[in-house]
Amino acid sequence: MQLQGGNAASITSVTAMMQKLLDQADRENLVPMLAETTRSFDATAKQADGFLREGEQLIRDLKVAVQDARPTLDNLNAATAHIRNLSRALDDPKVISEFKGTVTNAQQLTARWDQVGGDVNKLTGDARFMDGIRSVAVGLGKFFDELYPAQTGAARDRAAQEATRTPAAKTPR
Repeated sequence: MQLQGGNAASITSVTAMMQKLLDQADRENLVPMLAETTRSFDATAKQADGFLREGEQLIRDLKVAVQDARPTLDNLNAATAHIRNLSRALDDPKVISEFKGTVTNAQQLTARWDQVGGDVNKLTGDARFMDGIRSVAVGLGKFFDELYPAQTGAARDRAAQEATRTPAAKTPR
């Protein structure tokens, strides 16, 4: 059996091939182009790094701005809740009726005050006048209880009474 082989590369042929590759690279300006590409890549990497740093700073600034705005947003949410309570109360015929009654009682009280000329002894001894004051106070109390149920003692008392009347369906967490 015979093995077929080829000529092994000699140092001369390797050197000649390397010289051809270098000449071709020189003709096509590969080395300057490679250097320019490397410089462009380096500049792009620096720009990307700067962009990332600016982005991180922007995120930190946004977090601070959101934290600074949180109290304002909380106040706006609370104001919105109060406005909703007010609009619900003004939409409730019972509240409007009670409010009208309170206004009527206040008008009667003012008229009575004018009649007695401001004499405190006469006023406190007058049963109709004292009933009018009580009625105005009760009416205003009910009105504000409807407007701000979470902020009045009557609302808390009512919630506590309702909680004792209905068995607790939930277990505490």
